Amino acid sequence: MLIPGPASGVTPDTYQTRLSSGEYRHEWTWIAESSADDLPLAVAIWWGIDRSEGLPSSLDALLVRDSLEPADRARVASALLAEAQKFHARAGADGPAAFHVFLPPDWRSSPDATAALDWRAEATRDIGLTETLERLHFEFAAQIESVIP
Repeated sequence: MLIPGPASGVTPDTYQTRLSSGEYRHEWTWIAESSADDLPLAVAIWWGIDRSEGLPSSLDALLVRDSLEPADRARVASALLAEAQKFHARAGADGPAAFHVFLPPDWRSSPDATAALDWRAEATRDIGLTETLERLHFEFAAQIESVIP
């Protein structure tokens, strides 16, 4: 089983929906395989605008097999990303794509969220993604109150 955890909202249903819309593509999904079995060791999923040509805009999900030791997660993910970056460079990319990580609002105080982010951050730093930008997402939720006396 791959670890989505609190640092990735990509589920099999999300993947299928975005694959159907063109935001994900088979050629933008990279899989690190194990010679021991048919299960993936890691998966990297890139995202692009549904009508974009060529290369994707950003790395949307980075997942590893849950049986990997924490120390091995970053190593395996980094190796997968390095191979994908070589391909993207040959295809004309001018640098690594951005990596979008969607975390819960309380991620700093959540050991699960920080652990999920730590190995991903280490793997992406290894391929040159060193800049970070944190964005807050706000939503307006209308609250309807009864005016009946």
